[in-house]
Amino acid sequence: MQGHGICRVYVSSTFRDLQRERGLILEAIERAGAKPASMEYYGADNRRALDLCVEDVKSCQLYIGLLGWRQGYCPAETPGIGITESEYRAAGERGIPRLLYLTPELATWQGERDPDTSAIAAFRERVKVEVTAFPFDSLEKLALAVSGDLGRVLGRAPAPEIPEDSLLPYLCDRVPQATGILDVLSADAGSPPVCLAHGDHNQSLSRFLDSLREVRLPDWVQSKYRATECRLDWPSDSPEKMALRIRQGLALALGCDPRGMTDQRLVERVAALPGPVLVSVRVPVDGWSAQQQARVQSFLEYFRQWPKRAPPKPDLVLLWAEYPPAQPGALGVFGIQSKSQRRYAEALRSVNALEKDGIVLLPAAQSVAATEAQDWARSKAVREAAPGRDLAQAVARLYQGKDSIPMEQLGPLLLSVLQQEPTALPRGGAANPHE
Repeated sequence: MQGHGICRVYVSSTFRDLQRERGLILEAIERAGAKPASMEYYGADNRRALDLCVEDVKSCQLYIGLLGWRQGYCPAETPGIGITESEYRAAGERGIPRLLYLTPELATWQGERDPDTSAIAAFRERVKVEVTAFPFDSLEKLALAVSGDLGRVLGRAPAPEIPEDSLLPYLCDRVPQATGILDVLSADAGSPPVCLAHGDHNQSLSRFLDSLREVRLPDWVQSKYRATECRLDWPSDSPEKMALRIRQGLALALGCDPRGMTDQRLVERVAALPGPVLVSVRVPVDGWSAQQQARVQSFLEYFRQWPKRAPPKPDLVLLWAEYPPAQPGALGVFGIQSKSQRRYAEALRSVNALEKDGIVLLPAAQSVAATEAQDWARSKAVREAAPGRDLAQAVARLYQGKDSIPMEQLGPLLLSVLQQEPTALPRGGAANPHE
């Protein structure tokens, strides 16, 4: 697909069950020099959802489909056919090349699924007959496949090799948060510790979770297995239903049938895992209220009943919350907090009052100072990965005129510094597609 201009690539899938996979694909498209088209970029529109999506597919030069175990919304004008399938058909009718990626079979898929999977199963079978679909069972395999396929279809060289997890730049300047977690893991307690990580929206807290799962937790407990992450949705109904929602979320995350699941069976399932377990929950901080506070208390009460496992298989429960972008206004310039940010900071301070009940409020994630980034560049692992290169000087150039850089912006910049000479990077290590 060589030619002039920027290729538009449409990303088609259901949304709430495949958000991490979609984010990974969108990043791969941008790294390949193409322009993604997807629902993440939609605003208000006078057209119906089906018409909007189909027209957008037809305006693209490449289609990427991602199929899990949800059919998704079926408009009235296409009964029994979800929008994802309509997008797939529109690309085929238009003659647009289609790349399809399939989540694991139902027995091993840990994500959300329809109670009745017959419709999505039939669609998946039709896809496997009509195109050569790629089945994947990890984010790493999906990342490698998408990057390679984009390079092949777009007629461009594949992206440089990603360095080993222990070198990735999102590991820098998170020492205060990591130290706080390590302290609570070392404490003598009868249940898994519960921590709260927080920071601005552009501090890449989700990357910090990646580093905990892939590198930090296994290293701390000297486990050869990466942590099993159970990423839950924050329950929005009454605090009384908190235990039920947590139980259902954990069961789905661990690949179990949530129907009839008991706490004892969940504990036994976790006990059988070979490495540490990370339970992560993003807590919405907008409009904090007494009921939200009661939900946190119910959440803590649930995990207080869980037995604590000894190393190398400890469990960690991590709540995380992000401040929203500052809204412009009379007090929203020159670094002064806006009214909305102050409100959210006050909400998080109210969470601090729960520390006596067992929650540990970690230091706020801050933008990364130049000295911290240079310490990362001078670390032994990074210097061995790029021998003979002055990475600290390259980092200094990134910081010209800046005291600090938000992690969301800095991570890709530091990664690009590492990737300038991919032949010098270590090979054979575990690839991490999340940056």
